[in-house]
Amino acid sequence: MYGAGQDAMKRILPNIEFMHCENNPSFYGQAPEPIAKNLQELEAFIKENGKIDCALATDGDADRIGLYNGSGEFIDSHHIILLLIHYLAKYKKETGKVATAFSTTPRVKVMADHYNLPSEVVKIGFKYIADIMVAEDVLVGGEESGGIAVKGHIPERDGIWMGLIIWEFMAK
Repeated sequence: MYGAGQDAMKRILPNIEFMHCENNPSFYGQAPEPIAKNLQELEAFIKENGKIDCALATDGDADRIGLYNGSGEFIDSHHIILLLIHYLAKYKKETGKVATAFSTTPRVKVMADHYNLPSEVVKIGFKYIADIMVAEDVLVGGEESGGIAVKGHIPERDGIWMGLIIWEFMAK
């Protein structure tokens, strides 16, 4: 969304389609939050193209993720968190606490319980999740705004890394 993280994916996956990857500090007047109402152009592109399996969008500083499936349906952060827990616990056999803001879906606790993972709900603000990630063994930490972090990476939001993990899950 015209932000600081735009060149990272070009270096990692240079042969994919890119949108809004030019420098513009005002984001061309578009709010840089990667939510469905701000990503209508991306949704239309997916539906018109017909050959896209998944699309990733990040906010201005690339710490939050927006995701679309191949049908052009927006995948909200609640479901991204659930996908990450499922993939990391079931397929990668990773363990750790799940820490989420209280505004995140209660289905996160249900999935954490399913995989026998401890869970904790904290106040809104990723700083509360980050504090737990620094002090404890946390598998996934996330909030409804699309800010998500996982074990083995920095204890901070990273939209690009979350997208790459989702794509790894899809590839496997």
